Amino acid sequence: MLKSKLIAAAAAFMAVSIAVPAFAQDAAPAKVDGLVIGVSNRDMNEYFGTISNTIKAVGEEAGFEVILTDAQNDLTKQLQDSEDLLARKVDFLVLNPQDPAAGTQIVKKANALNIPVITFDSGLLGDPKVLTQVRAQNYEGNVLTGEYASSIMGDTPIKMAIVSGSQGNVVSLDRRMGFLAGLNEANMKAFGHSSVDVVTQLFGDWGQTGGRAAMEDILVAHPDINLVYSESDAMVVGMMRAIDARDMNDKMKVFSFDGNKFAYKLIMDGKLEATSENSPQQIGMKVVDLLKEYVEQGRRNFPPVTYVRKLLVTKDNAADVYDPDSPF
Repeated sequence: MLKSKLIAAAAAFMAVSIAVPAFAQDAAPAKVDGLVIGVSNRDMNEYFGTISNTIKAVGEEAGFEVILTDAQNDLTKQLQDSEDLLARKVDFLVLNPQDPAAGTQIVKKANALNIPVITFDSGLLGDPKVLTQVRAQNYEGNVLTGEYASSIMGDTPIKMAIVSGSQGNVVSLDRRMGFLAGLNEANMKAFGHSSVDVVTQLFGDWGQTGGRAAMEDILVAHPDINLVYSESDAMVVGMMRAIDARDMNDKMKVFSFDGNKFAYKLIMDGKLEATSENSPQQIGMKVVDLLKEYVEQGRRNFPPVTYVRKLLVTKDNAADVYDPDSPF
């Protein structure tokens, strides 16, 4: 029943007729003043909300008008949000799709109206026409963390536990495969072999509560692990509470990914070894930079994916990037 409702909503969205705005993809270089960015975000949680709010703040400073929408993790609402933005004749659509197939339909509708689209974070189904997708370097950033883990662990045989976000998630796969690749390759280069035994993988559903529950189960079943990798800093905050409760901090080294301010504080406190940056502020700023290039420089040759910087955060630089006032 739910699937049929979503299909019907998507079909209704595609059927809406909207006048084509004047700002087309082959427009000459111009000024951004008065041009409108419509942001269709799947959610306004700490991470996604920071991206939206950064686009608004930086975009308005550059001279754009920015309209934000929040689908609240509701696909039907995102379709309606996107329809409303297109009806308001936005000059650009910035999309974080709740669903890859529905997101593709939204992009095709924008294509038909000659409205350029940038996506961020989440992918699309097929190959619809977008300027680029902006996202963090999930694989490459975790290679850095894995290499650093090798330098911390040395030639000690590793008994490792992994706490993943969710089953079948592409982002999860990129992150853990990057970490394992960096760890194993660095071990091979340094020692001529790699002794890594992944004894368990549990799922923490990307949050503190799930991370803590997964870590509690791991500590009961595998108290002899000496390395833990978390696919997100939100989970690692909960995981660390479980480790603290059992007073097992000195038994294992913990590594993560995301660049959450709470993870930076854990590094500064000596509890977390390292994470890699997945900055929502960097993503938001990059979106605006690309749209400025589109308008002011007439740029059209964007890569399929535009990555923000990769940055390994350890005890050596955590204080430099830590911002206690950051929402993320």
